[in-house]
Amino acid sequence: MRIYATATFDQDRMLALIQDVLDDGPRLGFSLTRLVAHMEWALEDRQGVDDLVEYETRLNYLLPRYRDPVI
Repeated sequence: MRIYATATFDQDRMLALIQDVLDDGPRLGFSLTRLVAHMEWALEDRQGVDDLVEYETRLNYLLPRYRDPVI
């Protein structure tokens, strides 16, 4: 599954999406889900980019619930 950035970064939506993807893996029969995020878009002038530090902090609380590798 590939997810592409939109013109606006919504940290709540992105955190919900990541949680859904990681929750769905085992239900679909996958032992691990490898999640890779490309963040070069954050260098662009996009609405919500200022929320990235808070997003990364919140992500640090979400990811320890899973064994999946996230880059």
